[in-house]
Amino acid sequence: MADNATTPMMQQYLGIKNRYAGTLLLFRLGDFYELFFGDAEEASSVLGLTLTSRNGMPMCGVPWHAAESYIGRLLKAGKRVAICEQMEDPSKTKGLVRREVTRVITPGTVTDEKLIQSDENNFLMAVWIGAGCTGVAVADISTGEFGVTARSGTEMQLGSFLEDEIIRFAPREVVSLASQAELLPRHLVQGIPAGSVPDHVAHPEYAREALCSQFGTTSLEGFMLRAEDGSLQAAAIALASLRETRLGTVENITAIRRIDAAGTVMLPAITQTNLELVRSFSGGEERTLVSVLDRTSTPMGRRLLRQNILAPMVDPVAINRRLELVAVQTADRVFLDGVVQSLGSIRDLERLASRVALGRANARDLVSIASSLEGVHALRKRLLEKPAFFEICQGIDSFEPLVALLRSALTDEPALSLDEGGMIRTGYSGELDELRALQSGGEEALAAMQQRERERTGIGSLKIRYNRVIGYYIEVSKSNLANVPPEYQRKQSMVGGERFVTDELREYEGRILGAQERVIELERSLFHDLAAKTAEWLGRIGVAAGRIAEVDVLASFARNALDYGYVRPVVDESDRLAIIDGRHPVIERVIPEPFVPNTTELDLAEHRIKIVTGPNMAGKS
Repeated sequence: MADNATTPMMQQYLGIKNRYAGTLLLFRLGDFYELFFGDAEEASSVLGLTLTSRNGMPMCGVPWHAAESYIGRLLKAGKRVAICEQMEDPSKTKGLVRREVTRVITPGTVTDEKLIQSDENNFLMAVWIGAGCTGVAVADISTGEFGVTARSGTEMQLGSFLEDEIIRFAPREVVSLASQAELLPRHLVQGIPAGSVPDHVAHPEYAREALCSQFGTTSLEGFMLRAEDGSLQAAAIALASLRETRLGTVENITAIRRIDAAGTVMLPAITQTNLELVRSFSGGEERTLVSVLDRTSTPMGRRLLRQNILAPMVDPVAINRRLELVAVQTADRVFLDGVVQSLGSIRDLERLASRVALGRANARDLVSIASSLEGVHALRKRLLEKPAFFEICQGIDSFEPLVALLRSALTDEPALSLDEGGMIRTGYSGELDELRALQSGGEEALAAMQQRERERTGIGSLKIRYNRVIGYYIEVSKSNLANVPPEYQRKQSMVGGERFVTDELREYEGRILGAQERVIELERSLFHDLAAKTAEWLGRIGVAAGRIAEVDVLASFARNALDYGYVRPVVDESDRLAIIDGRHPVIERVIPEPFVPNTTELDLAEHRIKIVTGPNMAGKS
């Protein structure tokens, strides 16, 4: 090991790195995240960075302000990343700066909107393999969704079940017990980043206790989690993995649902693939069913549409309820256009709410929540024009108190970083306004001092400036150094001149920087208070987001029906299927010539079998 490893800083690094084996550790040093030893070699290969060496120690780094793009590339390559931050201000700390890992990011636990696709879920999948049964849990920490399914059967049946679920959910990461990692079929998980958790997390008693603690309940009776079919163990594995990356807490996972419940068709992998429902044979979305049906306006609606296509409903009552809501919109194009317009002003409330719950929100996220909730209010008002939408509107709050709070507190375009200041609106906090006035007065005093010094010294180009290293200073060019007064104290020499300070300038510096520091500190405190108050509304925001997604999908169906001449089918519990002049929604959009409609009639009495011949493009699909 290099001699550098014996320095206090490298001892600190190695101590932290040992706790995060198998994870690339981004170690904050000033304005860079540095990687060392094997991590540096691995990251430099993925990112195309120049690998340097100091006393035989391989190292590379990325600028902290641009780190997210590099992290995204590491995650895309299937890597796990731990972010180690400086927990103290180096300029105010004597000796070694305290550092801690503040978050661990894996391909299946990303929350940053720049690193994930808005129209798809970012699922982590947990798999538990038992004797004659398999449990599968999926969690999207970016939206708070958590679901579980299980199946019993032969080894071949369970292999098909797992394949179906992997195709259906397209997980970004698969997690299992450490002892079961080798049991996962390699051909199914090939290319998907894999992780593992200790075996004890799947012990039924431990699993029940962990899940009850997460959901704030005394039992799991209402969640239909059972140790007998593996659903309990799979859910516990997923939760343990999420807690590991969140360093103990997963605030936005508040419930779990069975995703194999009655009411929908669980499509086999071969059906999902051959019908090219959401993914084509080439791996993209072109010429898929979702690509031609998606007219949604919100990310929540796009994700729900994909889920509906992959798990279509079978209950005639539910289907007819949905068809009725579509029919209401096709009968009134003005109403439909108004709904679409209102939906267009609503951002991804599910992911915004999750960032608040996880403590990852910034001021722009809260402003986006406020503007989106204004859109929700307008949408709700419009939907109430039609009695058929009353039930959906019952789950949508008006959110007026929260919107009023956020609008009164935050500027319209706050900075991304909490350390930049300027995010709290003038008039919201009297104390903050006073500090800003003091800060502004100091800056005005400096401008007056600069003019006064120019006149006193006769140096017309004299400037009072500031940088983070040496603070405020008086800059004088070389040609004017002879006119510098004796009370000027040399601070720094430059190629073109000198930098000086005076006792008066030091006094103003202390006054201005003190006020500036207090302003940022108070703004940060006020922001955290706003985030905490917003968090009190997250349950209602989550319910509203689900209803908005439903409305968005219905509006998408209505737009397609009007624009492409789709008609409402009669859906009942009979055994008769009659499709008159049926058209393939994808093929008719991609072929240059007109599609030839087909009529199909099947029933259990007279028309049990149909033999269809001819080339594929003749309309057999």
